[in-house]
Amino acid sequence: MSYCPSCGNDVKEDDVYCSKCRTNLKNKVTYRKVSKRVDFNWNDPDDDQYGPLIGGGIVIWLGVLLMLQNQGLLSGGDFGGFFMIGIGVILLLRGIAAYQQTDGHDGGFGYLAGGGIMMLIGAGIAFNIRDWWAFLIIGIGLLIVGRGLSDRN
Repeated sequence: MSYCPSCGNDVKEDDVYCSKCRTNLKNKVTYRKVSKRVDFNWNDPDDDQYGPLIGGGIVIWLGVLLMLQNQGLLSGGDFGGFFMIGIGVILLLRGIAAYQQTDGHDGGFGYLAGGGIMMLIGAGIAFNIRDWWAFLIIGIGLLIVGRGLSDRN
């Protein structure tokens, strides 16, 4: 079986162009399967199954915080920090779901790193932590760079 060298689409031996990505196949057909590129279709609701959950979770968290603030249980200065902590938790949950879907193959690393950073910044704001949280963010950045460098090998 032959495949397009650009996108991995199945092609016939006599095809001149790939039917999916329109790559010229003349003398370029490969006989080993390459990973297929995943194209996200914004108009296909099946492509974004977590978008409504993330958006709804953020709106619910915002409502909870506003309710707590209206009841006098949360001061106005702490609002932004707790909001960022909540968004960080939502991103962490999305990252865990992505890792489960991809069997741990880098699917959720960005969500996990972003969620962790959001939580750290939020904790720094909400709990007035000024000394150590910046070092944690630098540490997370170093982990991301290290992971990126190790993936190249």
